[in-house]
Amino acid sequence: MSKLGQAITALLISHREKLELLNYSTELSSKKSEMSELTASLRSAMENLVVSEKVRSELLSVVSHELRTPLTSIMGALGLMKNNFLTAEPQMTLRLISVAYKNSRRLLSLVEDILDIQKNDFDNPEPELVPVDLTELIETSAEAYQNYAADSDVTLTVLGTGPSCVVNGNKILLDRVIANILSNAFKFSKRGGNVEISQHCFDDGPQIAVRDNGAGIPEGSKEKVFGLFSQVDSSDTRASQRGTGLGMHICKKILKQHNATIDYKSELGIGTTFVVTFPALVT
Repeated sequence: MSKLGQAITALLISHREKLELLNYSTELSSKKSEMSELTASLRSAMENLVVSEKVRSELLSVVSHELRTPLTSIMGALGLMKNNFLTAEPQMTLRLISVAYKNSRRLLSLVEDILDIQKNDFDNPEPELVPVDLTELIETSAEAYQNYAADSDVTLTVLGTGPSCVVNGNKILLDRVIANILSNAFKFSKRGGNVEISQHCFDDGPQIAVRDNGAGIPEGSKEKVFGLFSQVDSSDTRASQRGTGLGMHICKKILKQHNATIDYKSELGIGTTFVVTFPALVT
């Protein structure tokens, strides 16, 4: 082979090697990009796993405490009644029955909250929405929870609801929202206090308002108020009673399905007003 042919062959081989090297470099760059995406995906999965494990641990901690406390009270009350069945005075028996009843309601509320969260976290499936009269809903709910208010030594008042406001909603879920807000208001109100519930038909959207005269909520607490398993710290002995920290989180989830919002205004030492706002009525 001539020197020219050898030179051409060498150039071709060199060019091919450069092309192969370039292709390899491109492939390596692509693999590097894929590895970066995979690493990011694995990191995200690990972070989610850590968060899930933290939530699970928090749930177990909250549930174990919340179950133990009322169950201990119920067992104590029933034990006293059993041991003094023949000699106990009617007033004492009635008081013990009241203790067992109140703690049974607390257990039921806890179970309902957990089932609501476990079921589908209110994300899927979408509930069936039908016309709901807010005036009727408020009056029915208030009547149903009057005894609950009395058990908490609080008066529940329905203010003038005015003309009927109709929204698209799921009556069962909206009743759950009102129940959680009222329960929250009863718990944080002062003994002998008053909780007011009212409805307002504003042009920019119907509203339900629940006002209490409790200790109030400190500024910057919104994330805790609506967070999962979180509660606002308070030095008030009545307001410091533990709960699941699920109620207001559940309210927000339900209302999101209704394209509605929930917010509050609060003043320390004066009380808090929670306001649910629905989309503007279409006429």
